[in-house]
Amino acid sequence: MKKMIPLITLILAISMLPYSTLLAQQATTGEKQKEAEMQLMQQKKADEMQKKAEMLKQAQLEAEMKNAHLEMQKKENALKEYEVIRKKAEGMSDKKVMIIPDERSWSVSVPDIGNYYYFGNYGIGDKPGSSWNYSRQVLESTFSNEFTMDASGDHGNATLSVSGNCAEGSISVAIIMPDGKKLSEVLIDANGSLNWRKSFDEGEGNKWKSGKWIFKINAKNATGNVRIGMTSN
Repeated sequence: MKKMIPLITLILAISMLPYSTLLAQQATTGEKQKEAEMQLMQQKKADEMQKKAEMLKQAQLEAEMKNAHLEMQKKENALKEYEVIRKKAEGMSDKKVMIIPDERSWSVSVPDIGNYYYFGNYGIGDKPGSSWNYSRQVLESTFSNEFTMDASGDHGNATLSVSGNCAEGSISVAIIMPDGKKLSEVLIDANGSLNWRKSFDEGEGNKWKSGKWIFKINAKNATGNVRIGMTSN
């Protein structure tokens, strides 16, 4: 009987070997399946990330193309404005300065005549007053000019105006009052047309208007036009 026990144990062990092998094979198959599923999930995530990256790249490309198109339109519009100004400047190149004097005591001094146009007059009929206007068209021009208007007498009201536009560069106009203080400095650049206006009403506090008004113009690579006006009565 004692000899039979080891024999039975051996037989049982041998009979269990195929089952153990089967379990090991099943475990290996399950691990491989899980590994394959994980690889598939990782591949899906990678594909999604790549797709998102491509969509983002496409959106950036479209935005860049849109910006480039807008820049091109701006340049085309600037060239059109440039051509209009050039033709106007050519058409006005043969014009000359006109000054209409009056018996009132006033004068305008200009260091450099250049190609600007000036018109002046005083009131209507027996109503006292004065007005003057300066206009200049420039083409890729850099310059500095200073104008002095000496208006004597006690005028009641006064109006100053500066307007113009620039396709390129800039034009600044500094307005110096008769008391030496700077009233304003107006800048005209490519940001759009400008219309500046300042009025002074009749009053004892405005007698400082009588005297020399100085207008300092500075242009830097400017293509455009500037108009300055002053009236008093």
